[in-house]
Amino acid sequence: MKLALAGVPFTSEHIDALTRLAARHGSELTCFASGSSLTPSALEDYDALLGFFPPNTVKALPRLRWVQTPSAGVDHLRGVIDPGRTTLTNASGAFGIPIAEYLMAGLLMLYRRMPAYLNNQRVHIWHPEGSTRAIYGSVVTVVGMGDIGENFARRMHAMGAHVRGVKRSPGEKADYLEALYTTEALAEAVDGADTVALCLPATNETEGLISEAVLRRMKAGAVLLNAGRGATVDEDALIRALQDGHLGGALLDVTRVEPLPTDSPLWEMENVIITPHVSGSNGDPFCYNIIFEIFKDNLERFLTGSPLKNVVDVSAGY
Repeated sequence: MKLALAGVPFTSEHIDALTRLAARHGSELTCFASGSSLTPSALEDYDALLGFFPPNTVKALPRLRWVQTPSAGVDHLRGVIDPGRTTLTNASGAFGIPIAEYLMAGLLMLYRRMPAYLNNQRVHIWHPEGSTRAIYGSVVTVVGMGDIGENFARRMHAMGAHVRGVKRSPGEKADYLEALYTTEALAEAVDGADTVALCLPATNETEGLISEAVLRRMKAGAVLLNAGRGATVDEDALIRALQDGHLGGALLDVTRVEPLPTDSPLWEMENVIITPHVSGSNGDPFCYNIIFEIFKDNLERFLTGSPLKNVVDVSAGY
């Protein structure tokens, strides 16, 4: 069995542990350094790929049986994996806590007008910026109740918010949720919400899900948080809702086009916080240690013929 490892944030100790594990099962794991040629011809004899590899290469490998990504999102492999031949697994479970903390930080900054105070600090202005808001007692709708959404919803509940959840399929309502909706009832779920947090993957079903009609159902002055994927939001409608004051602010770790074009009006809005898709970085030791454990466990399972964990439903996209 030949296995390739590339594009991972692991330490040398992590890589050595995976290499020894493969060897114990009579298999060979090759770690490709940054800048290595990851072409179909270079990888045509490999049975499994662990890490980030060019989608065109992944698609062209005839004997490929397994792909393990270090990310939770797999939209970069959309249309690439043949589920009848290759199993795709992700690193879901590694990012929920850091991204939930990121969302909390951004929401508190917007509620407490911190961007304005940071600007004042730079130019030495001592001036109150008006009333602030509290998470306690507010209505927070979390759209997407996977690892990230669940972690954020739990923390909002702990801070005294009235939390609503939105998921694709009906299910049992968790204790930390006051209500649980399906995506078909999304407009109702965001109706009157003070904050809407998007924790969605990019799939055919979520493309443009947050439409102008959905944005307008949110409470006047509400805040939108997006740490899922930019393609889930009608960005032009979002810009209009921010410009005319219907929305009070936005935290955007993702945008429809990344990097965000320099001429986007979002850059100049004082009530918008933009970060470059870093809310759940696999370069964070908290994240990459969990990613390593996921890789290690699934590698053991693959080599022993046991069921893999974190298997992605390729048709659904997550």
